[in-house]
Amino acid sequence: MNTRRTLALALALALSTLAAAACKGAGSTPTATYKAAYAALKSKDTDAFKKLISKKDWQEIEDEAKKANKTSDEMLKEIMETFKLPPTDESKDEKIDGDKATLQVKNATDQWDTINFVKEDGAWKMK
Repeated sequence: MNTRRTLALALALALSTLAAAACKGAGSTPTATYKAAYAALKSKDTDAFKKLISKKDWQEIEDEAKKANKTSDEMLKEIMETFKLPPTDESKDEKIDGDKATLQVKNATDQWDTINFVKEDGAWKMK
């Protein structure tokens, strides 16, 4: 195997390992879900983001997409593009009550907002 191919293979393996590590914690806590969603929003990764929202919210996106004669993915992309992302993924005061939770997150105007979560299929999802 030549050196270039070996380096390319090593780089690909390292990148896939880092990506897997970043996603591993997503859903394990409301905070981990929020941090993964923030990263997905920042990178405009619709596939990653839709795995972090509740089934009910995904259904609402699908319903709105049908009304607008668009695909669900197109609708989600539009929503993500218009969202004003805060400068950091700062959060505090995670509170879990059974299968529901809340988390305080810093918004784009440096104020604290509450995000609600629901546990679905063993993972925390934003709702």
